[in-house]
Formats: sequence, structure tokens, C-alpha cells
Amino acid sequence: VPNPESNARFHTDWLNMIYPRLKVARDFLSPDGVIFISIDDNEQANLRKICDEIFGSGNFVAELVWDLGTGTTAGHFARGHEYILVYARDKSRLPNFDNPEENETIVHGALKKISYKNPASEITFPAGFEFEGDNAVFTGELGDAEKVYILSDEMRVEHGRLVAPTTLQAGFAMRNQILSYIAGRKVYDTKGQRVRRFFFNSRGILFYEKDKSIVNPKTVLSGIANTRNGTNEIEELLGAKCFSFPKPSTLIQYLLQLATKPDSIVLDFFSGSATTAHAVMALNAADGGRRKFILVQLPEVTGEKSEARKAGYETICDIGEERIRRAGRKLREESPLTTKDLDVGFRVFRVDSSNIKEEIYKRPDEYIQGQLEIFDENIKPDRTPEDLLIQVMLGLGMELSTKIEEDFVAGKHVFIVKDGYLIACFDERINKQTITYMAKRQPAYVAFRDSCFESDAMMINADQLIKAYSPKTRWEII
Repeated sequence: VPNPESNARFHTDWLNMIYPRLKVARDFLSPDGVIFISIDDNEQANLRKICDEIFGSGNFVAELVWDLGTGTTAGHFARGHEYILVYARDKSRLPNFDNPEENETIVHGALKKISYKNPASEITFPAGFEFEGDNAVFTGELGDAEKVYILSDEMRVEHGRLVAPTTLQAGFAMRNQILSYIAGRKVYDTKGQRVRRFFFNSRGILFYEKDKSIVNPKTVLSGIANTRNGTNEIEELLGAKCFSFPKPSTLIQYLLQLATKPDSIVLDFFSGSATTAHAVMALNAADGGRRKFILVQLPEVTGEKSEARKAGYETICDIGEERIRRAGRKLREESPLTTKDLDVGFRVFRVDSSNIKEEIYKRPDEYIQGQLEIFDENIKPDRTPEDLLIQVMLGLGMELSTKIEEDFVAGKHVFIVKDGYLIACFDERINKQTITYMAKRQPAYVAFRDSCFESDAMMINADQLIKAYSPKTRWEII
């Protein structure tokens, strides 16, 4: 019999862990953003209550049931499903999901049964209106439940077109759209889908054809892989069963296909084995998108006797990083897109304190004689030039995914960021050739480390060179 106190403690710990993370997730969501949260039977009800409080019950979108295709036989039933809760930041701004199939159309009747809520009305259809058939003549009454009354003497069709204007009375479901179409205007349904045409079918009943530009997926996800598929995916990529019960990338890719645009940013703050990164890259390879991913994972240590540790992965983060590398290589080999078109690059960061013991950013004219040796002591000794570059980028409000190029000029390591918007060098004893190269690129910003300069005179010389070649450039010393 389970210890009730232990159960209560576990429940409290779980709530304390998930609640603040979901609050942060809500703040990160774009105004038209949506979040998918996977959960099993044990905490589904509690998670629903938490999400109602954080996102608001009015922003609940759906509770998806993922059919696993198999079942765990413990207990009275074989549990063959998991849940995926879907919430929006603002449901009123969440658009309908785009249809991934291009040029797909829907043909449907344009009539409803005449009733109090849908009263009969009259529309006169002009000569030449389209008819599916060759020649026909109709009079009186047409249809079954959705009745049509021909108010003109007859409805005559020759060679697939109405011969003369014909007035019909019916419960027109799309009256305003029909009138707009007759007037020659572009027509859209209430979901924003383009109506290509209205026409009479061979029995004289009005139909319409529209673009199926949105989809309303079922809440039961069947035939979209299972946890075994996710395990096989990991084993195939990494050569070992390094992670237990990972989600299959095909499931995540399906959800991304529904809810993202080609330039969306996807955040997964329980990234595990990096399934989301794999799915984002795979979807980009399939539709040519430029989606970006941000993954967050604690550096949880793998078990000493686990398959992951035997394969050389000390933390879950190590597993995720290697999976992204290998999945990216495989996608590039298999994708019809060129290497240039398919971006599978990524950067890895860890949460840390500032590189500098006491943050100091000064312009050259703010320094005084004998001050240089003070600042070098403020940079922590274990920090690399890349660490310093990232701090400068963040200080300028630049994204971590910004393009970074590297060059070696007169023996010094130079970083070129955002096609030359920022140019930085943190090597010691920088020389005139390197500074001149940086200035001639005319960047908006240049950045140096104070130890780049052997003396005040060298720093003043650098200032003069930059002003001569690029007077609008601002520069920073850290």
C-alpha cells in the first residue's frame, strides 16, 4: 500500500516544479502563440486546473488524446493513450491551423433546410451561371430536405450554362457570399478561405467549391507513431538506447505543422533528448521553412551503469547535443534542399553569471592614464573570447542566433557579427594592421578587451584609426 504522506509530498513537489515554469512559458508566448503540454493520467486533471489558472480557462483550446497504438497492461485496463493539453496565450488571436496540403479544395452544398433561424430568401442568378452538366430544364420544386423553389417560369440550361436569369427561393447558407460572387467580387468564407466558385450540380442544386486552406484536426491523434518509435529513433541515431520513452519526432512535427509559420520560434523547456529540435529541422527540410528552436534542459547526470553513460554521455544535455548534430547531418543527406537552404546549425549556452566581476563598459575618452591594468582583473580567468563576444552581443540587444564569422588578421582572432554590424577582437597586444582592418569594414560597433592594448598610446592610436576610417563607429572596451 503506498505511503499517503509520500504521495502527498510527490504531488506537492510536482506542483511546485511545474507551476513557475508554466507562468514563465506564458510570458514567452507570442500574442497568437500556443503551447502543447504532454501529460499522462496521473496528473492530467491537476495540470488542467493549473493551466486554467495561468492561461485562463477561456484560452483552453483542446485536450488531445494521443493513441499510442499499444498499451501498458498494469491495472484493470491497458493504458493505450496519453494527453496533450493545448492552451493559447490569447485564443481570440489564435488563427485556424493552416492546411499543409497545397491546392486542396472542398465541394459542399450551399443550402440549408429552411427554418426560423435560416429563413427562405430569393436570389436571381444571371444568364451564363455555371451548371454541372450539358442541357436540362427544371420547374417548380427541387431538392429533398433543403428545398429550392423556382420562382421563374423555368430554369433552363444549355451547354452547361443558364440560358436566362432565374430567380430561386431557398435557405441559402451563404447568401452574402453568393451575391458578392454574382457581382464579380472575390469571396471568402467566415474562416478566411477563398471560395473559388458557386455552381449548380446536375440536379439543379447550388454548390460551392472553396480552398481548404485551414484544417480542423481531430482531437484523437491516431497513427502518429508511439513511444517505441521514439526509442528506435534514438537508437538509430546514437547507436544505443540512451533515453527512456522519448517522444517520436513525427508527433512533434505534426503539432508544429499545425501551429507554426515558416519563420516561427519554437521553445521547449523540457527538451530531454532534443526531439523538438529534430522535429523543427525535419519540418524545415520538408517545407523549406526557417523555423528556429530554443531548448532548455537541466544538466541531469546519466546513471553510472546506464546505456547512455556507456556510450559516453555524462548528462542528458550531452545526449541532446549529439542527437541534433547527427539528425542534422542525416537530414542534409536526405533533403532535396541544398546545404545553404537547410540550416541545421545550433549553439549551446549554459546559464552563468557575468563574465566580469564588476561590469564595466567605457568609451576610450573615459579612461585615464594608469587605469588599464585595473580592468583586466575584472574578467574572470576561465572566460573565453567567445564568452566575451556573447556578452557584448547581449548588451547590444542582438539575438544569440545572430550570424558570427571569424577571421585571422595579422595573427589576431577577429569576430565579425551580423555581416559586420559588430566586429570584435579580444587577443592581447593587438596591432595596427588588425585595427585598420576592423575600421575599414566600417562597423556600427567595435569591441576590444582592455588587455588588447599595451599602453595608453596604443589605445589612443586605435581611436584615431577608427575615427579616420569609420567616424560613426562606436567602440567598447571590456
